[in-house]
Amino acid sequence: MDMDKAKIHTFAERWISEFQARHICKAEQLMGDQCAALGCVMDCGKSFAAKYSDAFMDNESLVRYISGIDDLQLLGNAIYSQWRFYQHWACSPWDVSWFLPVLNRMTELSLELTKGDFATALQDVRSPLPDVRTHGNCIKRERRIL
Repeated sequence: MDMDKAKIHTFAERWISEFQARHICKAEQLMGDQCAALGCVMDCGKSFAAKYSDAFMDNESLVRYISGIDDLQLLGNAIYSQWRFYQHWACSPWDVSWFLPVLNRMTELSLELTKGDFATALQDVRSPLPDVRTHGNCIKRERRIL
C-alpha cells in the first residue's frame, strides 16, 4: 500500500510531541484509529518481527536497526501493533522510549517530498499567517498579508 507521506509526517510529529509531554491518555484514545486511517495494519508485530525479531520488544535492538529501516508501512504496522499491545494486553506502563525512535524515523522518511507535495507545501508557506497579539487576558488574531 502506498502511504500518504504528508499525513504520516503530521501523524509522527504529533505523537512525538504527545509522547514527549507524556500524554499517554491521548495515545490510548486516539492513536489506534489514526494508525488505521493511515493504512497501517495491526498484525501483532509479525511483519516487523519477521525482519527485526529482537527489535519489536527490545529498545536497544530497535535503536541499532532503526536508521536502516526505510519502509513506512512496516514502521506504521509496528506502531499500530505496539499501541494495541499497550492498550489491550500489557500490564505495565507504556514504554515511550520504544515509540519515539520509530516516530522519529517515520518523520525522516516522510520528509521526502514529491513534486505535488512540494507545490502544496510552497502554497502553504506563501499563505497569510495569523498574527497573534495579546490584549490583557484576551488573544486577538489578525491576518497578516506578506
